[in-house]
Amino acid sequence: MISILKKIEWNYLKSIYGSSHSSIIGFLSYQWIKQNKSKNSVLDGAPSPEIGKGRTGQINADLLLLENEIPKIIIEVETVNWMKKAENIIKYLDNENYNDAKGLLLLTIVKAKEIEGNIFHSSKKEEENLKRVKTSIKRAKKNISIIEIWRKRIKPKDKESFFTKIQERTDYYKWQICSIKYWEKNKESELLKKKIF
Repeated sequence: MISILKKIEWNYLKSIYGSSHSSIIGFLSYQWIKQNKSKNSVLDGAPSPEIGKGRTGQINADLLLLENEIPKIIIEVETVNWMKKAENIIKYLDNENYNDAKGLLLLTIVKAKEIEGNIFHSSKKEEENLKRVKTSIKRAKKNISIIEIWRKRIKPKDKESFFTKIQERTDYYKWQICSIKYWEKNKESELLKKKIF
């Protein structure tokens, strides 16, 4: 997984402001196809692994990355319901159609604070939720990695500029992506931390 992620140009995310959920999904889709245009493709809103239940009870992951039309990576991008999205990925990997696939959970951590260059959670509850998600993934006998996308509060450079005024019309305008951390599972089911930027 890490070899694929290293090819992604993560620094471009620093220029995305506001609610970045759909932007991250589009960014990952583009980066995946760019790595191999002849082999790689994307299903936006992956088909549910649970068949025959109608729409009620079905789940749809944000992205399914394919290589030669074979599922490779199931992706969920989430700001709030981290545990639910981790469970969704596990359900996909439990399905025989996804035996060779891996899971990637991207957690956007909105309320980060920076002290002397180090990024911290601004909420104890958020920190505890992240620990629960990591524990759940470590216990699952599945190949699932985590990416933490941290955002910090920014101050407008020019309060009178059009860019600042238009940003103020969304609840997320004060937050900018500032750091990305990657957690990969090893053979002992430990999550090893690697900083992307």
